Amino acid sequence: MQSHIEELRRVWIGPVSSYINPHRWKNFYSKLMSEWSSITMYSTVMLAVDISFLAVPSVNVQGSRSVPVATMYISVFWNIGSLVASLFMLTNSTFGIQALATVHALPFAMLLWHILQ
Repeated sequence: MQSHIEELRRVWIGPVSSYINPHRWKNFYSKLMSEWSSITMYSTVMLAVDISFLAVPSVNVQGSRSVPVATMYISVFWNIGSLVASLFMLTNSTFGIQALATVHALPFAMLLWHILQ
C-alpha cells in the first residue's frame, strides 16, 4: 500500500484533490490496469488449481475436516476476494488518496494471503 501512496503523491499536484498531472495519471493508471489484469489472470489459474485439489477424492473425503481441506477453503476465499477486488478496480476507481491507495492494493494483498495459505 505504501508504494501506491507514493505513486499517487507523484500524480497529484498541490493539495490532495486539487490538481492531477494528466500525463502522470495516464502512466500510473495504465500501470495499475496492467497489474490488475495480471492479478485477475493469476487468480483465475490459482482458483482452478485450488478447486482441482479439492476435487481429488483422497483429499476431500466426505465429512473430512482435515487441515489441508480447511486451508484450501481459506485459500479459495482469498482467491475469490482477489478476483472480485481486481475486477471491481478494472471497472471503477474514484476514491480519495488514502482510500485509493488502500483499495488499489487490495487485489495484490488478497492474492498474497491466498498464496500464504
